[in-house]
Amino acid sequence: MSKLKNLAQQKDKKIKLTGHADNIGSEAVNNQISLQRVNAVKLYLIDLGDPAHLFTTKVMGESQPVESNETPDGRAKNWRVEITQLK
Repeated sequence: MSKLKNLAQQKDKKIKLTGHADNIGSEAVNNQISLQRVNAVKLYLIDLGDPAHLFTTKVMGESQPVESNETPDGRAKNWRVEITQLK
């Protein structure tokens, strides 16, 4: 948790939050789940004190799995938000 607290302390650094999902359900549903997931993380970081204007969000849905969607463990690993500090 300490790595997330005040992630965007430097005012000139932007943070990109990218939401992902597994492939269960339709593409539209998975995009909506990714959007909800990324917005929840954004709100959490704002609650920790990071300014909202530093964040951009992107929804990838099921398009970039990191594990196979054939197993419950693989699907769980695909439910994620990636946090990237931009220059």
